[in-house]
Amino acid sequence: MAILPQGELDDNGTVGGYHRGRYLIEGSNVEIVWIHRQGSGGAFQDPRIDLNPLIFRDRVLDGWGWSHFDSRSEHWDLPIPEGPPGGGT
Repeated sequence: MAILPQGELDDNGTVGGYHRGRYLIEGSNVEIVWIHRQGSGGAFQDPRIDLNPLIFRDRVLDGWGWSHFDSRSEHWDLPIPEGPPGGGT
C-alpha cells in the first residue's frame, strides 16, 4: 500500500484513501482494497473496468487483479462492489 498514490476517499471504510472490504474467512482475516482511478473520487460505472482489487490475507498481500480475485472468489464467495461507497455513481 505504501507504493500506491493516496486515494481520494476519507471515511471509516477506507484504507489509504481507497474503499475496502473486510472478512473473516476460514479463520483468516481477508481484506480487499479496491483501487480506483486517480481523479475519479472513487466513483465507478463498471467495477471490472474502473477498479483493481488487491487481496490481503492476515495483513500480507495475497494477490491482485481480477484473475486473482476470481480464483479466490470461487472458494471464498467474495462480493463485487455494486456502487461506490455512500451510493451514487
